[in-house]
Amino acid sequence: AMTMELEGDSTGFALSRQAALAGKVSFVIDERAIGGEMRIGLTGENLAVWLEEQTWHAGRNSIPRSVGDDLAMSDDGEPVEWFDRKGNPTSGED
Repeated sequence: AMTMELEGDSTGFALSRQAALAGKVSFVIDERAIGGEMRIGLTGENLAVWLEEQTWHAGRNSIPRSVGDDLAMSDDGEPVEWFDRKGNPTSGED
């Protein structure tokens, strides 16, 4: 969600105020958040690489994600892509 608006070395995204009041982080994506939203802007050299490094976790070993791969679901909630056990995309395969 943090890289959906990435252009060059800058990006912006929205966080839910209601989730923040509960001590949680919730990205607002194409919706109106109850309680409003906070707009965040980040700028820095090699920002895409930095964001990937900072958000890496062990789950990326089984289902890799990277900047520019968009969302894993369409607007209606259907999966856009599937992965095998090795993390290889299988969408479009029979």
